[in-house]
Amino acid sequence: MLPAFAFRHIKDLYPTFWAKAHELNCCLEDHLRRRAPDNSCDMSDWASRAALDIIGVTAMGHDFNCIRDPHTPSIETYRRVLRPNRATQIVWAIGFLPPKWLTKLLPITELDNIWEAAQVARQTARDLIHNKKIQLEKEKTRTRPDFLSLALESNSFTDEELVNQIMTLLGAGQDTSAASMIWAIYALCQNPSVQARLREEIHTSIPPDTADIDSMLIDSLPYLRAVVNEVFRFYPTIPMTQRVAAHHTTILGQHIPKGTIVVASPWAVNYNRELWGADADQFKPERWLGPGKANGGGAQNNYAFMSFSHGPRSCIGQGHARAELSCLIAKFVGRFEFTMKDVNEKLKIQGPITAKPRNGMNIRLRVVEGWN
Repeated sequence: MLPAFAFRHIKDLYPTFWAKAHELNCCLEDHLRRRAPDNSCDMSDWASRAALDIIGVTAMGHDFNCIRDPHTPSIETYRRVLRPNRATQIVWAIGFLPPKWLTKLLPITELDNIWEAAQVARQTARDLIHNKKIQLEKEKTRTRPDFLSLALESNSFTDEELVNQIMTLLGAGQDTSAASMIWAIYALCQNPSVQARLREEIHTSIPPDTADIDSMLIDSLPYLRAVVNEVFRFYPTIPMTQRVAAHHTTILGQHIPKGTIVVASPWAVNYNRELWGADADQFKPERWLGPGKANGGGAQNNYAFMSFSHGPRSCIGQGHARAELSCLIAKFVGRFEFTMKDVNEKLKIQGPITAKPRNGMNIRLRVVEGWN
């Protein structure tokens, strides 16, 4: 899978991210004109639709068109599988219990809905693979940048293995990216001075009506980079992850037998004051500014930032995630000023896999004229 997430390949995807960010802004403006007299919207839903469109194009070469149509089969399936509520969370936990055939027989409506939606998603993946094979055979070229094309050209996967890879990309690549955008917007609502400073940098550096963009321009914006890094640190979308000890080992003198399940919590590590200082529990993009801080945020240890894990099992898509969020936020902040619809609302965090607001996130938008 590595070629699809290589440094050079990710740089070539920036125009795709930017185009989808522009489409999102246009549809949001249309929503405000037609259906939102109070200038409000549920940003959780919009972020999910944008992220699904982006992973569809970049991973499979297929546009699900969820931004423009909120009722496509793809987004409806996503909503059924990954709704951030207690019932879905419990069902996902049950789904991990052996044996799988027994869990499928349990008389639980929510469990039936998730299994059914998962089968719809798998069939969609099979159809995409079939159509992609036909397309590549007709074109006789090896220039398509999406993951599915690269995977098929490598002859490294069976069709069912590809289905599993696509399911992983749809879950891990879409849900986490949507959550990151949601939390980025929430953080900027809670920190209006950060929002204003970021907008000033964007308006100063990116000309109005820029239809296309390259990685050099986006990556040259230090405050945007700092905000994105701080969002990932402060709101890691995967609160906990697990690893299995491959060998007998020790951690801080504690014996860990081979086969032991070790739970690591990025949320705990990213807030550790010994690693990040006394202000570790504050959203502070400035920690990523200054000499030697752009990549480490001034932390005292390379392993202080665990949002994408570390080592050979670290997140293969972190470059994709950073680039995607940078383009989405730059375009969104450049075009809109925004606040929480209820400024006193305290979001409740929940989700079957990723940490997201349980009841969505309603914000008010105001279009910033003169920049689009």
